[in-house]
Amino acid sequence: MAIRNEIDEFVVECDLCGITQSHEKDITAGYGEDNGFTDMIESIKEEGMEPGIWTSVSIYNDEFPKHQAHCLVKDDKGVPILGDWIKYLIDCTPETLARHVTPTYAGLAELGYRYFKTDVTRHLLFDGFHKAVADGSMTNEESEAKHRAYLVAAREAIGDEPFWLLSWGV
Repeated sequence: MAIRNEIDEFVVECDLCGITQSHEKDITAGYGEDNGFTDMIESIKEEGMEPGIWTSVSIYNDEFPKHQAHCLVKDDKGVPILGDWIKYLIDCTPETLARHVTPTYAGLAELGYRYFKTDVTRHLLFDGFHKAVADGSMTNEESEAKHRAYLVAAREAIGDEPFWLLSWGV
């Protein structure tokens, strides 16, 4: 009796693909390069599965704020805020989203990923933006709007068809 493979998706974590957050370039540096994505995606499809990728809203590169601090949430003294479990917080302005988030997700969708997991979205809002609210550098309404703007930018970039899982990171 043949056993059918019941796994429909194969998910790859970005860090395993040699993609890092560059401090000299956009966060998306490396996504435009192949880095083996094409062969990996084709191998996954050949096995009858849908390719998926695990991403995160986190910025852990300590060099990034030295070169792109204008893309980060800062406290009332102009120092980048560090969130619990998330480290540096992307400011989610239209300019930052257009430079970093939209091309990242659009590029991954163009490569053929059909399943997306975005990790630690809870921490962006509750452990990150709410620190800015607590110190008075952002209102609750701004916090909610920025969080929503990230989600909208990512969703619009991948389109309506791919499956998108938001992980609270709990």
